[in-house]
Amino acid sequence: MKNAIFFLFFTVIATFGFAQNIKSEAEYLYLINVQKNTEIIKDNLRNAEITAEKIIQEPDSFNKTNEIKFFQQLAESYLTAKQAERALYSIARQICFFPDESSDYSQSIINLSCEKASIKDAKEIYEKLLTPRSNKYEILFKTVISSKIHNVDDLLLKDISAYKKKTNKPLPDWLKQYEFYTKIGITPNTKFDMISFKEKSETFLFSHEGLSLKNKRILLAKSADYFIDIKNKEMEAKCLTEYKKTKKGLYHSFLYALYKFNYLFL
Repeated sequence: MKNAIFFLFFTVIATFGFAQNIKSEAEYLYLINVQKNTEIIKDNLRNAEITAEKIIQEPDSFNKTNEIKFFQQLAESYLTAKQAERALYSIARQICFFPDESSDYSQSIINLSCEKASIKDAKEIYEKLLTPRSNKYEILFKTVISSKIHNVDDLLLKDISAYKKKTNKPLPDWLKQYEFYTKIGITPNTKFDMISFKEKSETFLFSHEGLSLKNKRILLAKSADYFIDIKNKEMEAKCLTEYKKTKKGLYHSFLYALYKFNYLFL
């Protein structure tokens, strides 16, 4: 009983302390943003993202006012640092987890971030983030991926990791695709274009609806390299079967022969 009381006391104190830290961090972000000192702003971004990561791990545990200000000011910092997509992701986290429907400030940052990042449909992105569903994480991830905001890939991966630690539910199929494409080394700007929100997890690897021939070859080649590395002969055989269907031209015929040769030694 004493251990339980001590744990509860420690948790409350730790949460209160971190909440105060968020308030201080938000105020500091505001001060350096007002000063427009780009070097200080850039130097602070890493520390600010550590705070952001902790907030996203337990978004229901903190004071809404501090989080709203923190993410808004973080977005402003990214805009000053000319990192518009990361500004968009920061304000997306705020809108999704800590909506401030009494103010138009967040929407104005969305609009400016989209304009600077040459991303269309700012209004649609804003409305998607405000979708009244319980799973805010999936709303955030799906909006970012479907809107092709690929320069935030590292931040997205951290937040997906936080979500996986919190949930016992299986990941949706499109998120399984994203994780697999990341694991086999497909670059962000390519993999964001490859995600299907219709395909089932058991079929997306080899029969991806709407996947261009170029991207299918990328997927199969990266998959073949990956399954050779982990010595999965069964999956490598499936890759070879599908790759053979796409091996038009001398280059792809050579690659197929090379994968076939490596397969013999698995």
